[in-house]
Amino acid sequence: MGTGVPRGHLPGVECGSTRARQPDASTPAYGGGVGEVLVVGAGPVGLTTAIELARRGVRCRIVERRPGPHDGTRACTIWQRTLELFDLMGLPVDRLRALGTTFRHRVYDIFGAHEVVLDVSEPDSAHPEPLIVSQEHTEAMLVSHLASLGVSVEWGVPYSGGVEADWVVVAEGARSASRERLGIGWAVSGFPGTQLVQVDARCAPDLPGDPAAVRLFLGPAGSVGSLPLPDGRHRLFISRPGSGVGDPSVEEIRDWARAMTGSPVSLSDPRYNWRAKLYNGIADRYREGRYLLVGDAAHAVIPVNAQGMNTGIQDAVNLGWKLAAVIADKAPESLVDSYEAERRPVAVGLLEQTRRSYWAGTDPAPDPDTMVQLLARNGKRRTLIGMGYPSSPLSVGAQVGSIRPGDRAPYPPGNPVAAGLAQAMRAGGWAVFAFGPSPAASAAAATVAAGRARVLPLVFADGAAYGLRPDEDGLFLVRPDGHVGFAGRLSDVDGAGSYLTTLLG
Repeated sequence: MGTGVPRGHLPGVECGSTRARQPDASTPAYGGGVGEVLVVGAGPVGLTTAIELARRGVRCRIVERRPGPHDGTRACTIWQRTLELFDLMGLPVDRLRALGTTFRHRVYDIFGAHEVVLDVSEPDSAHPEPLIVSQEHTEAMLVSHLASLGVSVEWGVPYSGGVEADWVVVAEGARSASRERLGIGWAVSGFPGTQLVQVDARCAPDLPGDPAAVRLFLGPAGSVGSLPLPDGRHRLFISRPGSGVGDPSVEEIRDWARAMTGSPVSLSDPRYNWRAKLYNGIADRYREGRYLLVGDAAHAVIPVNAQGMNTGIQDAVNLGWKLAAVIADKAPESLVDSYEAERRPVAVGLLEQTRRSYWAGTDPAPDPDTMVQLLARNGKRRTLIGMGYPSSPLSVGAQVGSIRPGDRAPYPPGNPVAAGLAQAMRAGGWAVFAFGPSPAASAAAATVAAGRARVLPLVFADGAAYGLRPDEDGLFLVRPDGHVGFAGRLSDVDGAGSYLTTLLG
């Protein structure tokens, strides 16, 4: 837990202040008057946080320094678990999908010695393939849905402290000023001597391989990636030695792509060419009193693995239901501390993974055979379907069927179990899944859910979706973020009830 900074006041800001410092005389500063939660930052992570609060009846306000939404492709890969969460939040995922394109394979050319084709589809998910769609479309969907809940983004409103709010969620990005003012440490690990250059452009002829796949070419001079975009362009991203200044020219990117892939590619109709020096960063802690960090304000990861936005959105979903339970349902405030306990290890693992896998031609060349083995072992982790919280204090019980406490709850396409999960999650609450003979299963589910408006009892005779044999029964409590909190048998009704009482009061 943090040090108890009172009611959302930043250190050094006078309590009761009605107006924040004015960073620019022509720009209005945030002046207070929020209610329960102020969300600072209206990128995908801040918007998701606000939606998760608002749809559970929590009063919130969201402010953003930028004059309007982002434009362009930016973070454009949405992995399957994030699509599932959007779906379970009640967002119009089908409409978003119609604006993008999906892919199934990531193809790696490893030093010309090996080709590794990874199938990144998840056939047991209602969203089996990752989606490539411009970030501007993702943000537009989130802004629109938030407005339907009665909350509008306040654009062009910077935040510099001095606001009375019960809680402040900081979603300002990696250069968060609020994190610095709060004195939260920020550990940075760089990739010295390397750079990333990128452009969205039409390629003719295309790079070698299937143009509908994500392709990566690793060679002595670094790596080249190609990502198919919905409008027929490809995003080319190149990691290589150097420290150039300013945005690269399209000709510079073209020449590197030719040299590093052996293709006579030409680029036309380019957009969004830029250069970056890459680093990973992570906050020492995610909470300081009533301030909570989410997304890039809590952890920044290099963009080459397309995980930053997805991880941040999942932060927001994890935090959102917990903070709403504390505010709206008077759950113990300690529930909020489980946010960092669950999500920070995910970020630590992601940063370590990117450190091991990033190749820009500066370190000793990795062994190709070892890389093949690593890809075969870890290739599907990026979909985030298998990510869970087995070590969380909120994960109680034992493995039943194929499900352990902390696992993602199964969401099989076209299955009544998935429909039940969607019904509970879209209502913003919990689900009790009772599998087994009808009288016993019905009684168990009803007993656990009794007196709790946000807990939906669901009864099924067939527990195959949870890996149960026909003669096995099971009792599962699924949290509002779609993870299993408690796993047991129908006889464990008292344990399930005690779990909810301890967690929610």
